[in-house]
Amino acid sequence: MAEPVDSLDTGMIAALRRRKVVQWAVAYAAGAWLVLQVTGFLADAFHWPDVTKRVATLALLSGLPLAIVRAWFHGARGQQRTGVAEVAILAAVLAVAGGTIWWYLGTASRGSPPAPPTASAPPHATQPRPAPSGKSIAVLPFVALSQGEDDVYFADGLTEEILNALTQVPELLVTARTSAFHFRNANLPVTEVARQLGVANVLEGSVRRSGDRVRITAQLIRANDGFHLWSQDYDREAADAIDIQEDIAQRVAAALDVLLDQSSRAAMQRALSRNVDAFVAYQKGRHLYEEAHMQVTNVSFLPKLREANAAFDAALAIEPDLFAARLLSSDLYTHQLVDPLIWGHPEKPSARTAREAAARLAEILDRALTRARTEDERNSAAVTRIYLSDVWSDFAAASARQLAGRSCVETEFNDTGMALGLASAAQEFYRRAIACDPLFSDYYRNLASATLWSGDAAGALQVIDESRRRQAADPRSDWIELVAAVSLGEIDRAKALAATRPADARITRADFELVMAAAQGDAALARESWKARPADARGARTTMIGLAWMGDREAANSLARRLDAEPLGQVVLSDIALHCYCGAPFDIDQTPRFAARVAESGFAWPPRKPVRTPLKDW
Repeated sequence: MAEPVDSLDTGMIAALRRRKVVQWAVAYAAGAWLVLQVTGFLADAFHWPDVTKRVATLALLSGLPLAIVRAWFHGARGQQRTGVAEVAILAAVLAVAGGTIWWYLGTASRGSPPAPPTASAPPHATQPRPAPSGKSIAVLPFVALSQGEDDVYFADGLTEEILNALTQVPELLVTARTSAFHFRNANLPVTEVARQLGVANVLEGSVRRSGDRVRITAQLIRANDGFHLWSQDYDREAADAIDIQEDIAQRVAAALDVLLDQSSRAAMQRALSRNVDAFVAYQKGRHLYEEAHMQVTNVSFLPKLREANAAFDAALAIEPDLFAARLLSSDLYTHQLVDPLIWGHPEKPSARTAREAAARLAEILDRALTRARTEDERNSAAVTRIYLSDVWSDFAAASARQLAGRSCVETEFNDTGMALGLASAAQEFYRRAIACDPLFSDYYRNLASATLWSGDAAGALQVIDESRRRQAADPRSDWIELVAAVSLGEIDRAKALAATRPADARITRADFELVMAAAQGDAALARESWKARPADARGARTTMIGLAWMGDREAANSLARRLDAEPLGQVVLSDIALHCYCGAPFDIDQTPRFAARVAESGFAWPPRKPVRTPLKDW
């Protein structure tokens, strides 16, 4: 049995030598290596797509069997006979090589094989972030190198416009503004910024203005190795900034292997502001608006919002289609009407001022609705318009449409729906939002609230803990954390929260201690905490929540009747129901105007009671 095998081996080796197959294979491998080196150099130099190298490699691998075949049949021209066994072995080698290549091509076209199954994440947790896609990007705020009064706003506007344009490309995952701007002046390596944001690429740049001229430098960096995929300098008139923004966005998309069709280009153009002065004025307003909302104490921030609105109005006078400026400018009038009731601010408007504010609010929201450019913007404007009106028809359906939105734009669901049946959908909405904007503290707070409304107090605490780990904690989450902690019997955690309340906080230490006592069924201690509340604690939210948790139904209903008669009383009452986490804080038959709004909204009443309230039996 051994002799034929030896003969076969000897015959095959002799044949390979005669036909110079090994020499051909070595020569082919050397040539292929040289071609790949040249291809790699050219691809890097001219920013060719990454797929270029893969295609070249596969093409050269496919050519290897052909080179071996050529060597076999033409390496020894005088040879006329080929043994059957030799031909069979050669055919097997070629079949294995060809099959391997075709298998690789098929696997590559289908994407990576699925990862082995792992234990599923609990329903309350934000989902584990997958490895960043090659088509994911964060646009960091461009650095203003000149010192003009508006140069930072100009640079911010340029950054946001590029970001907005890239967001219109469905194939790209673009980190939203809040998280990207978190790294202004952070002085961190690009790799670390990309890791925290969960993206594969980062666009950064600088802006220098001098008179009517502007010099803009932009560079697209691949995070895993710091390689510059694309970079360019622009030295133009400042008025050309719009064209520069569009050019940068399109070149970035091309560098990331995204083919822009006519629809994507049109969407990019619609997303861009068409006037430099307009987006500078908008950025001023945005800066003031964010400063105002950093205020978490009982001091009114209406003056700062008035300054912001002056800048928004200046932007809208130039460019009426700035949707964000319209929607943000409505916030002043909402707070002007609602805050004196919710927080007891002394700036309660007169009846005339309240009517004027309500009319202005309705006008702004109507115009925002007609100026919306995308479906998500229309849904957001529609829900806000309904909520702040005297007619709640279609409220539940419009809220559900808003929750179905999936674009990576900064948006916030009107959280009234969390308390009235949409908590689970709101959880999914905010998980998607965090994937786009992983450092925006509002999203973690709202996810924690939706999780608590779903009846998962432990999950709400885990979301808050995660926000702290990611340095995206919202001080307003403390109330959610308190309610979740006392519902789980974690009194030490609740006490620690109460001990850190600022003296001028809107929700006082006494309010925290009242809920802790009520959660333990201690009516006497709850009453003591009630009496310890500051004399100027006139806000309707904390007052009615305290009455409800103590089980004082009559007093809660009395306050509810008074609020029902106020302009936007339905907003105040729904806000209280949302933040009480106690079911219905009052009897709806005591609030006929609010009851009519709920009846036409499509939402169900009463809200569920997600946590135990031992002193409240309704």
